[in-house]
Amino acid sequence: MKQTIDQILKDNTVMVVDGSMSSALEALGCNLSNKLWTATVLIENPELVKEVHKYYFRAGANCGLV
Repeated sequence: MKQTIDQILKDNTVMVVDGSMSSALEALGCNLSNKLWTATVLIENPELVKEVHKYYFRAGANCGLV
């Protein structure tokens, strides 16, 4: 269920935001050795970016940055 930041903060004293994208993608085997690693991963492996966000939500994040 999608909620606004205002709704999350109204219902909780803390809002957990998802974590580092680079560390998680690197752990999944992505090559982050160039300056445009973000664009490269999004073009070549967009499903991995989605998986990283899913992982953080399963771990308890209330908010993800896209």
